[in-house]
Amino acid sequence: MGDTPGKDWNLGGIYLFSHSLCWSGWIVMQAFVLKRYSAPLTVSAFTCFFGVVQFLTIAAFSEKDPKAWQFNSSAEIYSVLFSGVVTSGLASAVQIWTIGKGGPVLASIYLPLQTLLVAVMASIIFGEEFFLGG
Repeated sequence: MGDTPGKDWNLGGIYLFSHSLCWSGWIVMQAFVLKRYSAPLTVSAFTCFFGVVQFLTIAAFSEKDPKAWQFNSSAEIYSVLFSGVVTSGLASAVQIWTIGKGGPVLASIYLPLQTLLVAVMASIIFGEEFFLGG
């Protein structure tokens, strides 16, 4: 419970706050889109598609080593497809369903709770150290 070398706790807190603020704004914007465009699964598909385009653009500029882009086994391909398609698609669909049923505020409330649950599960499952404050 102290300073860990190579980690900037202040910058991490700023990133976490910025992420929650931006994601909450995105959820509120989705509520307006869903009022005008009543096909939630299509909105979810477009959200995931443009997220992939954004990710690939950032990754293309960040990762310069072409060997990092190669798959070494079919298990890697399946794990990338599963985590990308199933997990992201399911999360997006559930989020849009929640916005449709309870509004954007209900979906935004759970952002800090999601971060806390991820930290606790990483501590339990992967044995990562859990720091309160910093």
